[in-house]
Amino acid sequence: MNDLTRIDAGNHEVIVSDGLATALRDVFIKEQDPSGPYLVLVDEHTHQHCFRRLFELQGVMYHPLVIGAGESSKKLETVERICQIMMERKANRQTLLVNLGGGVVSDIGGMVASVFMRGIRYVNVPTSLLAMTDAAIGGKTGVDLHGYKNILGTFHPPLKTIVHPGFLKSLPEKQWKEGLVETWKHALIGDGSLWQKLIRDPISFDYEHRSNRKTSDWITQSISVKGRIVQQDPLEKGVRKHLNFGHTVAHALEAWSYNHDDYIMTHGQAVAIGLVCEAYVSQKLLGLEIQVVEELKSLVKTNLPALKINPESFTFLLSAMRKDKKSDGHGLNCVLLEQVGAPQFCMDLSDEHFLESFTYFNDF
Repeated sequence: MNDLTRIDAGNHEVIVSDGLATALRDVFIKEQDPSGPYLVLVDEHTHQHCFRRLFELQGVMYHPLVIGAGESSKKLETVERICQIMMERKANRQTLLVNLGGGVVSDIGGMVASVFMRGIRYVNVPTSLLAMTDAAIGGKTGVDLHGYKNILGTFHPPLKTIVHPGFLKSLPEKQWKEGLVETWKHALIGDGSLWQKLIRDPISFDYEHRSNRKTSDWITQSISVKGRIVQQDPLEKGVRKHLNFGHTVAHALEAWSYNHDDYIMTHGQAVAIGLVCEAYVSQKLLGLEIQVVEELKSLVKTNLPALKINPESFTFLLSAMRKDKKSDGHGLNCVLLEQVGAPQFCMDLSDEHFLESFTYFNDF
């Protein structure tokens, strides 16, 4: 029997299932096109390791659209190229696009679906932990512009997001550990019980246990936090901004990385640093318990021990943070925590505490 959990994310449904074929069949039959052919957006890695899993649903035809793996593909040129190929393959407004991959694939694929012929349907099938718990959920799409994260994008929710934990068996350990970061964020902003589980039962989150039943349980718990928030605020006018906790610093770090080949930083690594820094500022300004800050820092340093902030980047980071999407053009805006489960969107913050937080992170 295949376990299946349905989560209401407001603008779409998330299905967590260990039976990929069953979940796909339900979607395809509902869309009255059970045999396809379906266009499937993949990157080089998911084309090699995950694409063949779609054929567990027999009798369905798929045509892969392959892009380069990694953040460097998140640009308008990639969107344009995919749309051109879709036209060559005679895609139309009735076409259903399947995004099979990590966060980059779901971001680009959602963007393509939102602009191709002014909007077509799509399904997200995330293959990384980060995409399963965050990027593939909620309907935000986007590409980068000159190193600045997701400056160009749309709100265009998928028909469904199908989370199949079985894909995690082939996930490299590095991506697993970086993927945990969004679950830490969800626990901190919206689920105290999940935070306690992270602190008291860390063995359940080890890479070696990624195929356990417990993994599906806490992935579902993490998704539920985001789903609940998106349900309340699908267009990020209010509480959905809380999902940006850790990301103001993170996006600035990624912008620095874009311009410095000797300082490569992935999204998961950047968010891990951002969480610690913004938790530190939360302690200084809102009275977040120092124990929570120290526990978070310990999680980061245990799972991602090599991370450091280049001191030469400090001035650039502050400038980039003021250009973040949450900025109102004046002060530095950021999501902070009063306590676990109680985030606040704070405006016109000073540089001082963030500079302290950068040093705090590096001091271990």
